Amino acid sequence: SKKISMFPRKHITIKVGDPVDLSKFRGRELTSKALAEATSVVMDAITELLEDLRHEKAPAERWNPAEHNQSETGKF
Repeated sequence: SKKISMFPRKHITIKVGDPVDLSKFRGRELTSKALAEATSVVMDAITELLEDLRHEKAPAERWNPAEHNQSETGKF
């Protein structure tokens, strides 16, 4: 296993976006569909921030682990 190295120090960039508006989900029943929609809204906001950090456009389609025989949770 590799040990964590504190030196040389690495440059990192952190970007915090505006709050994600999830008000359209307030009061709705917590179904799988509603949670998936809310997750998609949050992921879209994260994707926009990442595009700005990388100065490039994200792929048109989000990665789907199930299409590549990968688990949706845990180690890929």
